[in-house]
Amino acid sequence: MELAATASNMGDMIGTYMKVINPIERNISKSIIEMQSLLVPTMNIANETIKDYYFEINDIRDILQSINMKYVRMTIENQEALRNIMNSSIQRYMKVFGAELNKILNFKYYDKLFNFANVQQDIINKMRPFLLDIQQILFARKNIKDNINKKAETMLRFGWWFISSLPIEIMNYIYKNKETLKNKDVDKIISDYYKYDECRELEEIIKEWNELEYFNKWEKKIKDAFYAHKLEMYSLSVPVWALMIEGIIRDFMSENYDVTAFKFGFLYNDFKEKAKELDGFIVSYAFNCMDSFYVRFNPEKPGRVHDFSRHKIFHGQAINYDTEINSLKLMLYLDELFYIALSLKNSISV
Repeated sequence: MELAATASNMGDMIGTYMKVINPIERNISKSIIEMQSLLVPTMNIANETIKDYYFEINDIRDILQSINMKYVRMTIENQEALRNIMNSSIQRYMKVFGAELNKILNFKYYDKLFNFANVQQDIINKMRPFLLDIQQILFARKNIKDNINKKAETMLRFGWWFISSLPIEIMNYIYKNKETLKNKDVDKIISDYYKYDECRELEEIIKEWNELEYFNKWEKKIKDAFYAHKLEMYSLSVPVWALMIEGIIRDFMSENYDVTAFKFGFLYNDFKEKAKELDGFIVSYAFNCMDSFYVRFNPEKPGRVHDFSRHKIFHGQAINYDTEINSLKLMLYLDELFYIALSLKNSISV
């Protein structure tokens, strides 16, 4: 009987503890929104400093590396107004936390008062830097996310996405000149970069694909398609890249999640759901462009869909699909797919 009562008390304590932690976690996220108006002058200074730092990073994938995240956090932390607001919000959280913790660690049992004031203070002391650290990380990630979103929205406007292998200096140029550039100008800027030195950058990208067996099994087809791409024989390269995307996603989903489907659309959507486990605000832009390649197609009314469509191509209704830009986009889709699959596979094996 006494054991049951003790177990019940423990259950209540755990429940109370979760009631404390969950609101704190929610309040941290909420505070970011609430503090925006107060932080505008400070964040503008921080944004300028961070923006200059972005220009020094050549690879977009490096933005979220821990060393660069650390720099962003330090920049934010060094703004006194921002630091004061953060400390003030932490004080509010700690008061709530301390009050609820008091209910757990100070109680009566058989008319005997139990007081764990030292334990309570020790927990509070350990929680404070933890919560402050979380706030700094959230602010840093939000700053990076806002910066990336602006560039990504611009690229999407021109029919591209936040291309992981494209140097940030090119992305910044397109973003700065978005009002004067046309789609064909952006296409040329991007294609010129990947064509430079006999497509050296694309060659390096393809070499990395060998790290995953889902790509490695297509090695001969990749060589043939890349050779065709370099010779401007896009009517040959485009179908191979398109076939690869479907084949790789099917193999990946089957091996890692035991998911198979007759229709590729179901697998593709499942794969996108899995990819949300990653930094969604980056990969989602690649999927926005990839989705247009898998747009619904009615063979009875082929004119309603553009020629750069997987279904229209393989139903024999697309004639003008064989362009350099279409071939390049599919190669870069495959590269995004490679890093998404690699990241998901690594997270599964941990």
